[in-house]
Parts: sequence; C-alpha cells; structure tokens
Amino acid sequence: MRTKILLYFAVLFISSSCIEKYFPTIDEYKQIIVIEGFLTNLEGPYQVKVSETVDVNNPVPKPITNAEVILKDEFGNFEILNHRKDGLYYTQAGGFGGEIGKKYQLEVKVNGKTYLSSMETMPEPVGIDSIYYQIEENIDNTIVTEGLQFYLDTEPFESKDKYFLWIPEETYQYTSDLGLKQIMYDYTVIITVNQSNTVCWQTDTLPDVLTLAANELSEPVARKIPLNFVGTESKRLSVRYSLLINQMTIDKKAYEFWNTIRLQAVESGSLYPRQPYQIRGNMKCVENPEEIVLGYFTVAGVAKKRIYVGRPNLIFEYPICTPDVQALKDIYKHPRPSFPQYIGYNEVTGDKGLAAQRCFYCEMEGGTMLKPDFWED
Repeated sequence: MRTKILLYFAVLFISSSCIEKYFPTIDEYKQIIVIEGFLTNLEGPYQVKVSETVDVNNPVPKPITNAEVILKDEFGNFEILNHRKDGLYYTQAGGFGGEIGKKYQLEVKVNGKTYLSSMETMPEPVGIDSIYYQIEENIDNTIVTEGLQFYLDTEPFESKDKYFLWIPEETYQYTSDLGLKQIMYDYTVIITVNQSNTVCWQTDTLPDVLTLAANELSEPVARKIPLNFVGTESKRLSVRYSLLINQMTIDKKAYEFWNTIRLQAVESGSLYPRQPYQIRGNMKCVENPEEIVLGYFTVAGVAKKRIYVGRPNLIFEYPICTPDVQALKDIYKHPRPSFPQYIGYNEVTGDKGLAAQRCFYCEMEGGTMLKPDFWED
C-alpha cells in the first residue's frame, strides 16, 4: 500500500493489458483546471489549491490566483476563502468547520466559469489504536538499507463498510555536522564565533498515498498497516523523529478516486505503459459538464495520532562533514582563496579545519531552527 505519488494532479494514466507505447492526441486538453481540497472534522484553517495544467509534455500545474473559492454546507452556511500565495486559498482560523454527518460542497469561480463539487457527507471517523515500528531492511534496486518500518493499527469499527486514506507527515530533529570556531573574511579579519552544532527541525508531507477498503479485511479492524520506511542513509533518524498520521475515513467514491491514483503510480512504470485516461474527480463545470476537471474535494472524518522515536541503535550511513585540517594549515601557502572561509571543529575528535558553510548551519539542509509548537523532547 506504499507508493510514491505527486500530490499535484495532472493528466494521469492508468493501465490495461497492452504494452505497446501509445501517444495520444490531446491538444484540446492542454489547459485543464485542477482543484484539490480537504474538509475534515478537525479544526481549520482548511486549504484549497486551484491551478491548471499547461501541456501534456510538461504537465506541471500553474497556480490560479484570481479565483473565488467558497466552502458551503447543506444549510446555506458558507465562507469565501482568502488567497495567500501560489493558488492556495484558506479559511479563516476559527471560521468554517466540518461536522460529522453534515453535507458540504466546494464552489470555485474562475475565468467566467463555475466549478462545483458534488455534495459530500462527512463520515464518522475511526480511531487509531497505535502507531509503532520495527527494525527492518528495505531493498530498493538491490540496495539494502536498514531502518525503521512504521505500522498502524486502527480501533475496531462496527461494520466493514469503511474506507481509509492516510497521508503521513514527518518531522525530524537534526544538527549541523560541525561547530563553528572562526570566520575568515580575509587574512587579517578573523572573527571568533565559538558556535556549537546548530539544531534544526524539518517537516515534510510524505509522498506516500495509502488506501484501504475494510471489506478486504477478515474482521472489522485493521492491523499492521505499513506506513513509511525511514532508513539510515539520511539524518531523519539521527536525533529524534516524529510521525503524524491523519487517518481519514472517506466514502466509497473518494476511496475509488484515491485508490485509482495509488494503483496508477504502482502500475505505470513509464508515462505510456498502457492506453491512458484522465482520472476524473467530483468537480464539474456548471456551464460545460463535459469539460475535463482534475482533482478532488475530499470530505473526511479524521482521527490523528503522533509517535516520537529517539535515535535507534543502528549504523548510520549518511555523509558527514569533517574539518579539513591540512587545508587550514596551507591556507597562507596558496594564492588568495575566496572569502569568507569557515573554520570549524569536531567536538568528538577536537580536529580544527576548514569546511563548507553548509556544514555549520543546519538551515542550509532544508530545516528551520524554530522549534515546532507540538514538539516533545
């Protein structure tokens, strides 16, 4: 149930039995609107993304920033979302919220057209019993990596007429490789810093879409659902790791949409392995119902749970910066180097030498030094 998938929708393709490459003529679909949004029983703000594809040969959606986006319920309550950036529209904090059993609809107006979702009922969520992990080996293209494989057990549910969607989110703490001792701006201007290894946190929504239809189970409870694997070839497990699971209980139509995307990514080893079709969602153009519209307005009952893991007793294989002791000794022997030059030390060995700037500042590896509000040490 694990699969890599782009969360931005473009022209997607699914397989049949033919293995001959097929190059379709789809000039009329060069610009297709893409509407993606989630509404849950959890507190907002909620986000809707509006974009459009450009060309099948370069299917990267571009943001639409001039849309009017409205969330509304079956009783006439509504909220107009605010555009922030990159085609992302948000409800206000403490504004429009989802409730179990109520029906909701998404409306998007853009370029003189109106796009409406079907009216969607929010299902009752199923709870998460536990998230746990095991030390395992992962094989990818004959490369064996040791790490932690995470699993999930749901709480029991009343009937097997349940459908699930999981999109995991990870946050991990890591440090810079070296402490910073000095910065040389030239041969005469040398600033003493005495900075220890910096500490950062990075949060990523994982590109894994996981789905399950409960009627596939032998009993009304799901056990040992494989989530993500985290190996030792990166810093993700190097200090402290956290995995957040939003367990979304969705209806059958939403499950069929998300599961088709999951299967598409699993089966399509290349762009045209079999004859394609567009994966249609629940959004339609009012003025032209035959217009292709991509994406889905997903209404879900959500239960959430988070797990924290300290550094496991494993052999880590990610590259680590080391101070170049000899380069520091030779810095005055060579033609004038580029400045600034960074002088660091290894707190374990005590070695002092030159190293790249990224070795001292953990933000340069993608994270932030701002500790998340939810983080538990």
